[in-house]
Amino acid sequence: SPSLAVFTSGSSGSPKAVVLSMANIIASASAMNQVIPLASGDRWLLSLPLYHVGGLSILFRCFHAGAAVIIPDENQPLLDTLNSTECTHVSLVATQLYRLMQDNEGIAFLAKMKAVMLGGGAVPESIIRQALDAGIPLHTSYGMTETAAAISCTSANAELDDLLTSGTPIHPDTVGITEDGRIRVQGPALFQGYLVQGKFEPVITKDGWFTTSDLGFLDNAGRVHITGRADNMMISGGENIQPEEIEAALCAQPGVIRAVVVPEPDTEFGQRPIAFVDTEDTLNPHTLETALRKRLPGFKIPKRIEPWPPNAPQGGIKANRSWFKALVN
Repeated sequence: SPSLAVFTSGSSGSPKAVVLSMANIIASASAMNQVIPLASGDRWLLSLPLYHVGGLSILFRCFHAGAAVIIPDENQPLLDTLNSTECTHVSLVATQLYRLMQDNEGIAFLAKMKAVMLGGGAVPESIIRQALDAGIPLHTSYGMTETAAAISCTSANAELDDLLTSGTPIHPDTVGITEDGRIRVQGPALFQGYLVQGKFEPVITKDGWFTTSDLGFLDNAGRVHITGRADNMMISGGENIQPEEIEAALCAQPGVIRAVVVPEPDTEFGQRPIAFVDTEDTLNPHTLETALRKRLPGFKIPKRIEPWPPNAPQGGIKANRSWFKALVN
């Protein structure tokens, strides 16, 4: 029976209220506690907001395992909180991990933790390589509100090839691919349906599958690879462009922390990609464009590469594409 309604992130559109049962919540928590061992005496930092399923799932995993939830002081820097509370586990997004690794003390503390779980979107390869070199116990994952958080995750001591994927499903045979390349999911953690204007709306097919808007594939080892979202695709001069491909190419460049690519209306081409990039040092659009031209065809090269806006929304799990689209429009 329905136990919880939690909104999706709404990073690509309007948030939806997802209805989860207690069975969904327990199935997700118990399976994740097998992949990332959690037990009494462990301490997981509540580093993600409770209005997001990533934050809520920390509570559920700790309740299931009898572990402690560490509630941070929002006025205290993340590293200070990790140190003062002696956390053993933490969930981070890529930018949080990057910032912690800018400090030798941060690297040293992360390296002695039991697990550092990454989610909320793609993680630049450079960040994963730096963390691996430092001995940080990384787990990359893929999940959504509709599956009560992570549905796939890498195991302990994963190597680079694994960490560049989203791992294997935490329940067997729960991730598939449709003919048009969309991720579909099933299994005991799959939600009940959506709550739309006060009315329950079931969306799961008769055979128990839910087709997502995420695009991706399963490799020969059964690992999940996410390549983008179908609803993010833009069409420029008749060519399909997946912004996540451009973002990944940008994030592969030295000094790039994060990137977002959104469409700008264009009289000649219909739409053209515009990139916003957060960098360690001063942004050099020409250098980035030159690097992109070695990796991407010309029609995928952004019309402009802009610095990350200082007034961009902070604190979300994912970059707010709707905000960036409004900015270029």
